[in-house]
Amino acid sequence: MYLLTKHLDFQSPIPLLHQALQRKNMYLLTKHLDFQSPIPLLHQALQMSLYDEYRAQASYQRILEIFGNIVPFNHIIEAEMRHIAALTPLFYRYQVPMPINNWYALVAPAATLRENCELGVAGEIQNAQMYAHLMEYMAAYPDVMQVFAQLYHASSQHHLPAFRRCVAAHM
Repeated sequence: MYLLTKHLDFQSPIPLLHQALQRKNMYLLTKHLDFQSPIPLLHQALQMSLYDEYRAQASYQRILEIFGNIVPFNHIIEAEMRHIAALTPLFYRYQVPMPINNWYALVAPAATLRENCELGVAGEIQNAQMYAHLMEYMAAYPDVMQVFAQLYHASSQHHLPAFRRCVAAHM
């Protein structure tokens, strides 16, 4: 993967400018704040959260295209779009540049529905952990805390159980 090398991938469908920007903003993929970065923590937290919501939305879109209109992906993709809509005003309020949504070209569904459900479980656990981590540093921004808390709740209390039921249904 070009993000983990020092070189741009000229064969990649990802434009070279996007590759360079993503390498510079590697924290977007780590789901942890980079305290050594000159990028303010608020900017990192918002960009990281939106980038992760983009990833989930693109992943579920690709799954629906391959496997058809199936539960829970058809419901959760709508929730991901609401999450993106909830985060977007914060970018304008705090004048934070929005990350590029290039996930559609980067994600591919697993071979089976069960595997995709298992990946959904893992993804929602990571998503909830990311929001728990980010909330530790956003006390100075009550509006950001409120949105992050809502997204944490959605992941841990709604999406995660739905994906666990999906795994059980496809044993």
